[in-house]
Amino acid sequence: RDISNRSLWCSGHRFRHSKKMDMDKPFQVHRKGMSAYDNVMSQTKREGECLVFTGCIAANGYGRIETKATGEVSAHRVIAEHHYGKSSQIVLHSCDNPICVEYTHLRYGSHKENGADKSIRARAPRGEDNHKSILTEAQVLQIKADQRVSRVIAEEYGCAAKTVRNIKQGITWSWLTTGTAA
Repeated sequence: RDISNRSLWCSGHRFRHSKKMDMDKPFQVHRKGMSAYDNVMSQTKREGECLVFTGCIAANGYGRIETKATGEVSAHRVIAEHHYGKSSQIVLHSCDNPICVEYTHLRYGSHKENGADKSIRARAPRGEDNHKSILTEAQVLQIKADQRVSRVIAEEYGCAAKTVRNIKQGITWSWLTTGTAA
């Protein structure tokens, strides 16, 4: 785990670093007799409609706590399990705020639902912003205009013929039209 970016450290990691302590050792919860729910709730503040977790924030942007029973767990999962019961599904936020623990903003759902939420709310990276993309917007516009067969175009751009067909059929990069490339 990369811990070089100090801006992502929680207060516990900053303290350990200042005292030259082991950075990878698990944290102990110093709230004896406190349930995980009470632990999370003791570290929150109201920001608009969201109840924001102010404790340790992981690199992925979600609040985390350490419990003796389960080890490290997401703050929003603790709240969802307290209010809705345990579930094997993931916890989704209706407010798009990863540190929000307001139970009315949380619900259980599938990875597929989470992906759909990302698309609907334009939170998913698309085009060149997607780390898996091998094409630029300008290249996609050239592919859309190219009249050659998909296999030949694909060889030129270093991608699969199926990728070229999907672009031409509007299955992928459909939001990109002539004149929209930067």
